[in-house]
Amino acid sequence: MSAGQSPDGETVAEVLTLPAPRAAAYLDAGEDPIHADVLRHATALGLLDDS
Repeated sequence: MSAGQSPDGETVAEVLTLPAPRAAAYLDAGEDPIHADVLRHATALGLLDDS
């Protein structure tokens, strides 16, 4: 397996590290509102270390 490639053969094109609110907005913009809501819920419950 080469660098940037997953075990199933997909290539990793981009890795982002964002604060939770920006990550949720990114997911919303990418048409993934369900995961954006999950992220917001986890943040509200204090499950994320957003440092």
